[in-house]
Amino acid sequence: MKLSGGYRLIFAILALAGLALAVEEAYVWRNLANLWDTDLISYLDNGEAFWRSDWQHFINPYWSPLYGIIVALVLKAAASNIDSEILLVRMTNLAIFAALCLSFLFLLNSLKAFIESRFKGEDQATLAPLWGLSLVTLTAVFLYSSLTLGQTMYGTPDLLSSCFAFTISALALSLARELEGQSRLSLKTSLLLAATGFVGYLSKAPILAYSALTLIGLLVSARKVKQARSVILAGLAALFFLCAPYIALISNKAEHLTFSDVWKVGQSWNIFLKQPITHGRSPSFLHPTRIYSQNPEAYEFADERPVTYSPWYAPYYWYAGVETIIEWQEYLPRVLANMVKYSLLFLWAAVLFWLIAWKTLRPLVSASSTAFLWLPIAAGLGFMLFGIDMSVNSERYYTPYLVPLFTTFFISLKKLPKDKSYLALKLACSCLVAFALLRLAIFAFSYSSLLNDQDRAEGFRPIEITIAKLLKQEGLKEGDKIAQLGSCRYYFARLAKLKIVADFVKPKEFWQLAESEQTVLIEKLKKLGVKALVQEPYLREVPLSLTEQDLPSPSDPRLKNWLTLKETEKGWSLVPAYQASTEKWNYPSTFMILKLD
Repeated sequence: MKLSGGYRLIFAILALAGLALAVEEAYVWRNLANLWDTDLISYLDNGEAFWRSDWQHFINPYWSPLYGIIVALVLKAAASNIDSEILLVRMTNLAIFAALCLSFLFLLNSLKAFIESRFKGEDQATLAPLWGLSLVTLTAVFLYSSLTLGQTMYGTPDLLSSCFAFTISALALSLARELEGQSRLSLKTSLLLAATGFVGYLSKAPILAYSALTLIGLLVSARKVKQARSVILAGLAALFFLCAPYIALISNKAEHLTFSDVWKVGQSWNIFLKQPITHGRSPSFLHPTRIYSQNPEAYEFADERPVTYSPWYAPYYWYAGVETIIEWQEYLPRVLANMVKYSLLFLWAAVLFWLIAWKTLRPLVSASSTAFLWLPIAAGLGFMLFGIDMSVNSERYYTPYLVPLFTTFFISLKKLPKDKSYLALKLACSCLVAFALLRLAIFAFSYSSLLNDQDRAEGFRPIEITIAKLLKQEGLKEGDKIAQLGSCRYYFARLAKLKIVADFVKPKEFWQLAESEQTVLIEKLKKLGVKALVQEPYLREVPLSLTEQDLPSPSDPRLKNWLTLKETEKGWSLVPAYQASTEKWNYPSTFMILKLD
């Protein structure tokens, strides 16, 4: 099928726009940690446990291991240091995006073969318009979902897991093409799909359900063909055979049967907001983090795990005993809010496409014959619709599902669109492509102010690297224990290889204490072996809403032993926070440190 010049031009524009945005994003975040890199810290700590063969701390029912293993290997091979770690992480994410592009091209190739097989009696020239619409539409959806929803800046495995989702769908299309052509199904392809599902499960737990439901969908399509049923059942058996040892390991660690403890832990705070993300309290908890102070609110969690921040590395442990309580009255507002978000982000286009199909392209193939695509999509998007608060940092969850969602439309056509039906479909594709290009352009423009370090707003300057170096200069060594004021932005501790063992979750309360009250708390920290109390940087940029008015002025006597940041022509340095002659807070960061030894 030879594409017309117009389709080739649109595809080229989309490809270049996507490449430019991916490179721009990686460049902007090359030396800057973001608020969501708290997840990255846990993934890296987990990956490093793997490479040092620390199986006791590596096996983790909460964090899927593959992403951390890959990124930790890159850091290990490159002998990363404080200066290069964040850059190497972003470059690894960019490489994962490149792998995602390849898996997307594999899916496109499988779709092309499927369309050619279904309409093999048609003149190849008449297939070109349908293939052109499929190509540009799915490319637009791919770039939109992976770069404006997924993003390479996230230190999470969402793009990696999408590689496996696309590959699974591509292999399923190959099996469906054989089934529709009444050929013998390839056992090799079915087993390869199972193996892909297993490795994908190690990248993110939902891929296990995605691959299993894909095979079940194929089984529905092949229910009347004995040889096909046998091949698909063999794939299902292989999938669960491969996954069983890992499921056994994490179930043993969690002390209950599980293929992932993410929802079990998260349902107590991420579903109905009944608990904070860390330091949840309930009489049913077996061993929650320990209350260090009631006023100010503080928690202690010193343990033997060689990780940066234990509460977010082992939430399955700290939340052990949490009850799975479903409050049905809470679902309606959650579902309505999520449905609005679905509609704005992608559902409007899906509805538009299916309205056109219903009005002009009937008859369509039976739903059972396309179940291998829509079943895992419906399960994934449906679970998120009901089970997850999609209002915060959740767009990246859509990436594995949107391309297969629109692919389902193109394999549901029983006849080629012509005349009015082709024009209607072309209009829908044009709307979707324009929407994707607009979103890509908006995202690219939003980064323009971040391309120059000097133009970055507070909270978007590469302060973590500087802080990690200065902490080292102050004598803090790898493995030293620290406590923190605030608990949202602490990648500096990861860079300096420090271990956080106590949180003051509301810094404002700490600074409301008298000097004698602060002294009592600090003495207790010393008994825990804490070497320094650190106030995290740029708290005004995070939900804690700490303002300058909440902090002591530089003339406050309580600051006599504290150090803070100062920027000079020679770079950043730590200077005394206490300046009796200063009447106004004039420091460039909320970061401060109090050494305790």
